[in-house]
Amino acid sequence: MHRSLSGFLILSALASCKEPRVQKSTVTHDPASLDTASQDKLPSRDQSPLFVEAGSDIYSHTSISLVAQVKGFDNILWQQVSGPGIVTFSDRASASPLVTADKEGEYLIKIIASKGETTLSDNLHFTWDITPPSLIISPDFRAFQAFELYLSSQDADSIAWEVLSGPGEAQISHPEPTKTMFSANADGVYQLRVTAFDKAGNKTVRKTAVTWNTRDLMVQAGPDLMSSGPIEISAQASQENVTYAWTVVSGPGNLMFSDRGDGVQTTEVQSQVEGTYILRVTVTNNVGRTASDELSITFSRSAPALSLQSHP
Repeated sequence: MHRSLSGFLILSALASCKEPRVQKSTVTHDPASLDTASQDKLPSRDQSPLFVEAGSDIYSHTSISLVAQVKGFDNILWQQVSGPGIVTFSDRASASPLVTADKEGEYLIKIIASKGETTLSDNLHFTWDITPPSLIISPDFRAFQAFELYLSSQDADSIAWEVLSGPGEAQISHPEPTKTMFSANADGVYQLRVTAFDKAGNKTVRKTAVTWNTRDLMVQAGPDLMSSGPIEISAQASQENVTYAWTVVSGPGNLMFSDRGDGVQTTEVQSQVEGTYILRVTVTNNVGRTASDELSITFSRSAPALSLQSHP
């Protein structure tokens, strides 16, 4: 806050200040009553019987009260100096009126206090913002170890997380200001709520779920096989609700899968080229953990229709 004194007393150095918060005064005195010291120094706020402060700059999305400090004056008047729309004051003559605006943006408003021929004024910036912050987050996370809860928000001033439900205790930590980590002590699904706030008090709420599964995952491809024709293969995983994927690791020719394809637990394979083929099965559970196992199939026209060999 800066003050300037005009009339018979002018502080030109302060009047040239380019800061946006400017306080001005107009005081009329008898020249004979002013000594040299009083002309060179304006009393401090604590010492002066007259002062006015508009208050801190504010952000709001709803009607909000200004909190000005005024001492020693008889009259108060609030005015809009600039801005993209119109500021409405509930009572221009009050030190604490409610204010709103009809358009979003930054406004400069001023309080003018007067007593007789003496006036003081002070400015503050008022930002009217009714647009909630953006908040983008996946509706579903899946994990088997501590991981970062990724979200995107361009204009949020703060983020708050809340665990709504779950089979155990969930820990949400912030090792860094922009990083949020999640972990839990029991497997299952946890429901979370995240709220983004901006400086004006607007908020955006989103919900997400975390499926937490720390169980070990294993799969068995089955025993090694020998066959002269099409042969069925079947894998077995240690968990339910997994996906299967069969791939050919090596072999002397093309290995063909039946109509059931290579993405099922049990399928059928055959080849027109004799030799030994290595197949791998990979399973993936509901949180992205994977496990694999391999088997060999030897195709020979002289072999019996089906022969099992011990799996190393």
